[in-house]
Amino acid sequence: RGPLVGNQTFGAVISTGGAYLIDGSLVRLPGRGWYVEGSGINMEHHGCVPDYIVPLTPHDEETDRDPQLVKAVKVLLKRLNKK
Repeated sequence: RGPLVGNQTFGAVISTGGAYLIDGSLVRLPGRGWYVEGSGINMEHHGCVPDYIVPLTPHDEETDRDPQLVKAVKVLLKRLNKK
């Protein structure tokens, strides 16, 4: 849908559901997985790698800076100018 800017995601994507047992305890079970279309790569433990890797550091957070947002705006403006 568009370029992705930021850091690689963690890769915890399995959807789970729960079932209560007769003693009242809860058991969580995986219900589905997520795969990269066309490649068959399982996204569990293989997070999404952005098109533009831009780290966000604790210093950025402390100084209220968002280099990921700045890069995303630059990328989108460049795409608009090409059309």
